[in-house]
Amino acid sequence: MTAFWRISAAVAQRPSLWLTAIVQARRMFPPRADYVRFRMHTMYGAEPGVMNRADLGNDVCLYLDWCRRVNALERLERRRHRNSLLTRLSSR
Repeated sequence: MTAFWRISAAVAQRPSLWLTAIVQARRMFPPRADYVRFRMHTMYGAEPGVMNRADLGNDVCLYLDWCRRVNALERLERRRHRNSLLTRLSSR
């Protein structure tokens, strides 16, 4: 089974990650070789050929979950900032 199908099967089993997967795919497809090397080194401490491909789908799902959580925190922070500005403006 190719890496694409492993990743697709893993993401398909997690509907909460579908939207995040689409957004990330649009941002990163096709991934640049230097970015893939960087991600492999930071995730596995090795070049891409050294990693265990059986865990690839799960690893991508972990990454997508992290992206989803970071995006949610960024939205929350923007909302807090906007509400703070509105509160200051309305108290004048």
